[in-house]
Amino acid sequence: YSEDAGNGPALKILWAQYNRVSWVPESLGTLTSLTQLRLHHNEIEELPAQLGYLRGLKQLYLSDNKLRLCPYQIATLSKLEVLTLSRNPLTEINSAVGVLVNIKDMQLDGLQLVVPPREITVRGPGRIVEYMARVRRADLECWRYMHGDDPNSEHFVPPHTLELLKLNFDAPTQDNSTFWKPWDFFVTAQGSFGFRAKEGSTVNESVLLGNVRHLVYEQLLNKINFPFKVSFSTNSQTSVILASATKEGRNAFIRLVQDAKGLTCALELTHFGLQRMPVEAARMSVLTSLNLSSNQIRGLPPLRMPLLESLVLDNNSLPSVPPTVYQDLTGLTYLSLVDNPISRLPTDIGQMPLIQEVNVKVHFSMETPPNSVVAQKKHLRFLRVMRHAELNGMMDLSDFGLPELPNEIGKRWDENPEYHQTHTLSLADNKLTDIEQGIINWAKIKSLDLRKNRLWKLPRSLGIMLHLTELFLDNNEIRETPRSMAKLTKLVCLSMNNNDLQTWPAGVDSCTNLTELFMNHNSIEMVPATAASLVSLRQLSVNGNKISDLPQEVEAWTSLTELRINDNRLQRLPETLGLLENLEHVSFAKNTIDAFPSEVGNWVNLRSLDVAKNRIPFIPPSIENSTAMKKLVLDGNPLCQLPLGMGSMKALKRLSFTGSGKWISPPNFVMGLSSHDVIDYLHSYHNALESYRLDLSNREVEYLHADVCALSALRDLNLA
Repeated sequence: YSEDAGNGPALKILWAQYNRVSWVPESLGTLTSLTQLRLHHNEIEELPAQLGYLRGLKQLYLSDNKLRLCPYQIATLSKLEVLTLSRNPLTEINSAVGVLVNIKDMQLDGLQLVVPPREITVRGPGRIVEYMARVRRADLECWRYMHGDDPNSEHFVPPHTLELLKLNFDAPTQDNSTFWKPWDFFVTAQGSFGFRAKEGSTVNESVLLGNVRHLVYEQLLNKINFPFKVSFSTNSQTSVILASATKEGRNAFIRLVQDAKGLTCALELTHFGLQRMPVEAARMSVLTSLNLSSNQIRGLPPLRMPLLESLVLDNNSLPSVPPTVYQDLTGLTYLSLVDNPISRLPTDIGQMPLIQEVNVKVHFSMETPPNSVVAQKKHLRFLRVMRHAELNGMMDLSDFGLPELPNEIGKRWDENPEYHQTHTLSLADNKLTDIEQGIINWAKIKSLDLRKNRLWKLPRSLGIMLHLTELFLDNNEIRETPRSMAKLTKLVCLSMNNNDLQTWPAGVDSCTNLTELFMNHNSIEMVPATAASLVSLRQLSVNGNKISDLPQEVEAWTSLTELRINDNRLQRLPETLGLLENLEHVSFAKNTIDAFPSEVGNWVNLRSLDVAKNRIPFIPPSIENSTAMKKLVLDGNPLCQLPLGMGSMKALKRLSFTGSGKWISPPNFVMGLSSHDVIDYLHSYHNALESYRLDLSNREVEYLHADVCALSALRDLNLA
């Protein structure tokens, strides 16, 4: 009955229904003019491959048979308008259905289908074909990836094997061939990269290193071969040094990696009303991109897709992020969860090795991360911070623009026990105005950073933080501190720069273990005598305040090494300052001090002294005892004399001054020179006291100054 038989018109319609046919001959494929084939109500279990030759077929009736598999041959029957498969023991429809763009009637009654989902089959043949066309397209891409049949790739044909040399991990050099061993390096069909012992070797070893799509290589140099270093972006600790005997061999490896990274397998199943992850999609283990947006999916099963880089789940019904996302999909770089009723993102997302962007623009109220963080697109960093806190107890929430405390450390503290062991908390550079809801729970915090916020007060419950050792409150609007601060007896460092403090902070005098106290740029008017209790203080800086006097009791600060009281209203300094013999750095610049106490001579460890812009006419001679001093700043004072004994300060490298212009000592002709020359003069004068020799050559000396005349034991004077 075929056209080639020459026995009259070719057969176009064949009815063979309601028989007991169990086998269809291959010769069926010769009936290429068939447009209608009825084989329903038989006992057919399988159809021959030659069915695919009937390219003109428009109607195919296969209902009520014993077909267990959907005929793949329909992939070539693109003219089909009617297809019946009802009441067969089928569970899946072949993705080949996706080519039936002319289909008008598809009967699937009585089938217990898994593929495609019921949400698709109830919508008619057009929707089924559209759905299966997308599945088929992705199937083909995956097949090409796994079998290397990709028209865009000439080199990558996994599984692939290359013979390379591997450097022993303990090799002291790359230039000795004995440290290089040959191995067979392979890429599996799923893209896994590893090595195994060469055939015939006594060593039976096979090691998987990672996925070739995540492989990073770096070319190296040596004298005997062509080496390169291989590591993986998913695990920077996994790295090996390989080499090829030829440059061509190394280039072949590089091409293999580049081609593997260039291959993509994408599946897009959007706007299909899917209620769960389709089985056919979950099977595609080499997918690199999956888009399931605009469906009704409420969860995902465990997925094994090591190459998946992009997952889009927008506009679904996910109440939470499916665990498989952060547990199994380790290759993800992009995750989109827009418009899902998700209230909390798990911090595990922050630990995903390759994730670069998580899109969560939502119309729902987010609890974690806070909406303010999501709006700034800082939610991924937030998750990483919180995950780090869970593991290490250190939480850095600085620069998130937070207007209030996150729930985890605020009003829902009790619901988040994973953060109860946090010992270091930074909330710097936010917009916080109140921390009352959090601080009552922070009893175990040792270091708290609240710099650059909008705090105007500290809660009375501050005293509950008995383990606090560091407290940073700079750049806020705090006017006073609660008396409960007195309970912070373990506090070592307190920084309150750039606030609105009017008085010395209440309770701080009881923090007797305090070693560092910074309160620059406030409006403090006095240092109370009770501050003498801070006997452990090593650094005190209160620049830019309104302090007019220091109490005599400062003599108790015997541990102090750094004292800075610049830009205040000091007129005098107490003599008891001289008892602070451990001072190394002192600064009283920009005050109205008119005399410097002679007790400065007790500061034998002093390294720098700044008294610029005061009213000091004389520096006490006792300053010569500060032989360790390297820097002395005297600018802006009406000085008329420097102690000649300063010549003993051999470490002095920087001296700056302005003076009155009428110097008593050293002479004007010296003080008009550079600071280096002044220091040299002072050193020369001091040396003359011991050597009885003074060299004033080339100094433009016009007369012998009284300083020289005072050297009564001088034996050698050079005035050349």
